[in-house]
Order: sequence, then C-alpha cells, then structure tokens
Amino acid sequence: MENKQLEALSEIRGLMERSSTYLSLSGLSGVLMGIIALSGAGLYCFVHGVSLVDDEYYKVLLRIDGTVNISRVYDMLSFALPVLILSLLVAAVMTYGKSQKLQQQFWGATSKRLIINLMIPMFTGGLFLLALISKGLVFLLAPVSLIFYGLALFHTSKYTISDLRFLGIAEIILGILSSWWTGIGLITWILGFGIAHILYGIYIYQRYEKHIK
Repeated sequence: MENKQLEALSEIRGLMERSSTYLSLSGLSGVLMGIIALSGAGLYCFVHGVSLVDDEYYKVLLRIDGTVNISRVYDMLSFALPVLILSLLVAAVMTYGKSQKLQQQFWGATSKRLIINLMIPMFTGGLFLLALISKGLVFLLAPVSLIFYGLALFHTSKYTISDLRFLGIAEIILGILSSWWTGIGLITWILGFGIAHILYGIYIYQRYEKHIK
C-alpha cells in the first residue's frame, strides 16, 4: 500500500513538473540557428572586407572623425535582422514539431511564461544597444549583446530544459571577455551566436531527442 502511495505521489510530482516546464525546445533548431548566424557573419565580413583578427573591426561603423555612420549601421542591420528573423522562424517551426511528438501544448501558459521572461532582458538589451550606437560606443555592441542574451537564457532555463543555463553562462563569459578585450568582439560574437549554439544543440539532441520518434 505504501509503495503504491509513493508511486502515485511520484507520478503526480512528474505531471506537475512537466506542466510547469516547457520541454519542447528543439536541439536541432539550436544547431540550425548557429549555422544561420555563422553564415550571416561570414557574408557580412566578406562583403565589407572585415577580418576576424582585426582588433578595430567595429570602426567599419564609424566615420573618419569617430562619429557613427548611420548608413553603415543600417547596412549591418540589413544582415542582422534577416538572420534573427530566420533563426526565430526555424526555432518556432522545429519546436512546434517537437511539441507534437511529445504531445505537449505548443502555445500555453508555460510557453508564454518562457517567452515573457526571455523577451524582457532581450528587449532591455536591445534598447541599451541603441543607446550605445547613438553615443558612438560601437565597440561595446558585442559584449553587451552577449551578456544580455546570456542573462536571458539563464533566466528562462527554469521554464525549460535546465541545461539551457550552461549556454547562458557561456554567452555571459564571452561577453565579459570581449568587454575587457574589445578587439575580440567579432570572434566572441561568432563563438557565442554560432559555435556555442551548434555545440549546445548537438548536446541537447543527443541527450534528450535522439530517442524521440
């Protein structure tokens, strides 16, 4: 009798945990997001002749007198926004597919909490980046974007797979490193939004998704 009660309590606890945790985030979407980020960064560097080892790479956004060249900023955004939009679409489509396999609601109370808690630090970071651009502090774009993104991932990890916090910590560390050594900002950007996503996605797929049919 006691064993049956323990089993029932364990089952109830499992149901409560699943109802409060969004498990449908796709590891393969992380891999594709990383590939998209690498492709976008590579194309931008090729078009503008920017080198990864150039410690003043950010000066492509500045005029000779050190003021911000708005047209260059718009040009950068013309690469960054399609990468962001395509990455979000890939993540949404693949997450929806995984939610169907797991028979978990794609858009419910838990996923809404996840999105809200993800977007608050992301939106705050976006406004801060605009302020940096307006002040000509473009050398801080890489560290600030990485740090805020890392904080967003770490904060939302409690609503989904807890391993997401490790990706968040990695992004934060890369952001801090590039704030001390601004010359490596482009490299840390590629490592954070490209390589780290790919490695994390492979890890998540191998650990949680490989057995799902």
